[in-house]
Amino acid sequence: MGYRKRLFGLVAAVVLVGALPGVASANTTEAIADTGGMTLSLPGVPMVLDVVLDEFGNIHSVSFDTSFVEDHESGHKVTFTSTPDGSTVVKVKAKGQKLTVKVKTSNLGDLVGPHVWTGDIFGTAETTTVSFTVVQVGSGDSAYLEITSVLVVSPFDNSVEGPWTEFEHDDDEDEYESKAKIKFTDNGYTMSLKIEVETEYEDDDDHEYEGVRAKLKIELKGKDRQKLLGSKAIGTHTWDGLLCDGTNASVAYTVGADGSLTLDDVSAGGATWTVDYDDDDDDEQSFKIRFTDTEGNDDAKLKVEVEWEHGALELKVKSKTTTSCDDDDDDGDHDDDDDHDDDDHDDKNKDDDDDDDDDD
Repeated sequence: MGYRKRLFGLVAAVVLVGALPGVASANTTEAIADTGGMTLSLPGVPMVLDVVLDEFGNIHSVSFDTSFVEDHESGHKVTFTSTPDGSTVVKVKAKGQKLTVKVKTSNLGDLVGPHVWTGDIFGTAETTTVSFTVVQVGSGDSAYLEITSVLVVSPFDNSVEGPWTEFEHDDDEDEYESKAKIKFTDNGYTMSLKIEVETEYEDDDDHEYEGVRAKLKIELKGKDRQKLLGSKAIGTHTWDGLLCDGTNASVAYTVGADGSLTLDDVSAGGATWTVDYDDDDDDEQSFKIRFTDTEGNDDAKLKVEVEWEHGALELKVKSKTTTSCDDDDDDGDHDDDDDHDDDDHDDKNKDDDDDDDDDD
């Protein structure tokens, strides 16, 4: 199945249901578009899921185990349901800064066992491996799932938060959430991998037990933002991005040891651009570039800023390119209750703060 007429480069993702690989390069096209995908293997539900993204980060095609039926598709999300009982649902979503795989099931055993995530995190042809185990704690109506034994093998600097487990209780449900988060950094870029397993027991309106639902969510997240400090900020740098019409844009600039910022060159094929300089402050200099491609799309923009922060030089680069090309805003994803957790709210608030100064 195809979701866009225009495909400038395809990136494959394979998902086996116990191992999960995602790939994202540190170039400056939107990070999710550079993602090579995921591989997820689940010991209790044998399956292989292949996802292909186009150069804009939209889902181009998905192939899946034939025992599952495709329920919904869009440029951003594909959903599969097991047959005949529909007890297991698999969702793949690629949009904006995230590439996510979710598996929902009424059988805890489907998610129990060892899992391995591998991927070329920053597109450097170097493999990162994250292994973890999902275990069942307790039995019967009090059983729940936990993440244990998170191990990261990577050439990149990384830090692991968790795993930890939280419990919530109200009149209608008991919910257990076990989470782990890994942060990767390279050359001022950051990617994160979040692993979450949830167990939920629900009651109906008469407080009669309805059953259990388990969910595994693995999310790879990254933005086209770079931060370099001190000597790493000094020198000539190049930003490369992709516009909505497929045009490659490139911006070269130089940061001096005195904190000066010089725009050396801009190239973008047949696209046009405007530059807005802000160099009135001796301690802070910046420029903003807004691109208009050959189809009239003018939402792609880049901001480069150099400032002295506590006596140290700091370079910050932020851009928005292919996320502005979205022609499929309604991806039908209205039931993703876990897309609004605390981490996402914190990230959203931070994004809003960061974006305030990006607007012309």
